[in-house]
Amino acid sequence: MLKDIAYALKGASNDVSNAIYRNQSQRAAAALKEEIELLGKTKVSQVEESQQNIVNIIRKLEEIGEITLTRGSDEEFVL
Repeated sequence: MLKDIAYALKGASNDVSNAIYRNQSQRAAAALKEEIELLGKTKVSQVEESQQNIVNIIRKLEEIGEITLTRGSDEEFVL
């Protein structure tokens, strides 16, 4: 899962990356940043696959009632 997050963040905006880092301990955020740096050059297809894997996990968590997604006009929120 850490690899998927690292690959997914490689193609994410700074806002998304910073939101992920802020919601982790400093140690975990540092480990994730290091993992991303170690990836080096990455294919777009790998980034997209990892992002899709994370979306699938989120949808599964919603399906089993572990999280609730609220869908708005242009924004989605995880509660």
